[in-house]
Amino acid sequence: MPKYPLLKDAPLKNKKVLLRAGFDVPMENGKVVDTSRIEAMVPTMKYILEKGAALIIMAHQGRPKGKADPVLSQKPLVPILKKLLKTEVDFAAPCAGEEAKKKAAALKPGQVLLLENLRFEPGEKEKKDPAFAKKLAALADLYVNDAFTNCHRDHASMTGVPELLPAYLGFQAQKEVENLSKVFLHPRHPVTLIVSGAKMETKVPVIEHFLDKADSILVGGCIANTFIAARGFDVGKSKYEEQWIEKAQEIMLESEKDGMADVLVPRDAVVATEATEKAQKLDLPVENIAGDMAIFDIGTVTVKRYVEIIEKSRTIV
Repeated sequence: MPKYPLLKDAPLKNKKVLLRAGFDVPMENGKVVDTSRIEAMVPTMKYILEKGAALIIMAHQGRPKGKADPVLSQKPLVPILKKLLKTEVDFAAPCAGEEAKKKAAALKPGQVLLLENLRFEPGEKEKKDPAFAKKLAALADLYVNDAFTNCHRDHASMTGVPELLPAYLGFQAQKEVENLSKVFLHPRHPVTLIVSGAKMETKVPVIEHFLDKADSILVGGCIANTFIAARGFDVGKSKYEEQWIEKAQEIMLESEKDGMADVLVPRDAVVATEATEKAQKLDLPVENIAGDMAIFDIGTVTVKRYVEIIEKSRTIV
């Protein structure tokens, strides 16, 4: 990620600040079930307001693929932000439309505006659109990035807007960077990297970076399915990325060399023939997974194996 100056050095008084937050909170039936990600950014938001600035918050929720989806709206976050910040919070949809433009222009110091889901706009993710970034940047005077978990993404709100506005690093992102710096500069061994998620594209660079730095790399999530397939096993109807199998094989071969991390791939998995609560779930060795099954989690043997390694670790990433 770019090296931004810190928020504490930003000239905030009487400015309008566009905060890229990393909420993406878990929701069920349109209701937020865990507010911890929002709470983590309260210090950044309160600081901006206390220093005499108006706050415009932009964030994403889920993967709506550039189309509005009421289930993924940011609107349910309004009462939560209102309670945490102890102030009124306005809302504008779409995030860069006329309503957002008018409400942002009318903001006074100490006031808060939450924008609709960034990913409702195709210009945010599907194609990083300079025109969309320009619309967002036009809402404010300064940009603050507190979305550390999205810093690897080349999206309009992450890389396009800071090219157009003075950019600063929020307190939560600063904390994450400092913690990672400690790991990179002075790691305490054994070092264990836990890698999960859906896309090999974003995880492979991390794995390759840690191959000669970590002692163990534990693979889970959908990317584990690709590694299982790379070992020659049938993953049935599981989500995996065939185009990354060769790279997964290269990583596993590299891990066998002296001084390299041990890359651990699930030995067993929780499988079912369909993704429903009524579906019968089985815990099977990966070599016994049939073509009509899909992997939904790592199995009990793998859990025990991973826990043993984690408990012995002195640094966990």
